[in-house]
Amino acid sequence: MHKPLRLLTMCLLCAWQTPVLADSCLIAEAAGATLVEFAPYTSGGPAVLGDGQINLQCTPDAMVGVVSYTVAIGTGEGSNSFAPRVFAGATADLEYNLYLDPARLVVFGDGSAGTQTLPGVCNGACVVQVYGRIDGGQLVPGGTYTDDVEVTIEF
Repeated sequence: MHKPLRLLTMCLLCAWQTPVLADSCLIAEAAGATLVEFAPYTSGGPAVLGDGQINLQCTPDAMVGVVSYTVAIGTGEGSNSFAPRVFAGATADLEYNLYLDPARLVVFGDGSAGTQTLPGVCNGACVVQVYGRIDGGQLVPGGTYTDDVEVTIEF
């Protein structure tokens, strides 16, 4: 009579592979969303301030608990410059800029030409504040002025 063979396994230092989720972080805005809302500008008038935000949705891996990110904003299509950025109109341009701080002293950019990016951490829904200013004293005709800036998040 044969006894059934029994396999016995023992592991002293096993390196079991556990699946680990990678960090993910995305900008939760619709394409073409307005970054900063400005009140109407009056030709030759005082500066106009505006505020806006970038909404993030970040999912960290299970081990860390937060996603470290850096947000950058490009120069925009109006001027290819941070000093200043430009809203393009039909016959004239309107100078403006985007800032990291409510005092509007630190230009929000890509880290070049004296600008700064914004580092942070996020788990779930997070908001990055953006502050804008259209400089006063600009003589421009009435009309619509626009610029497209690229917002990037690195995580």
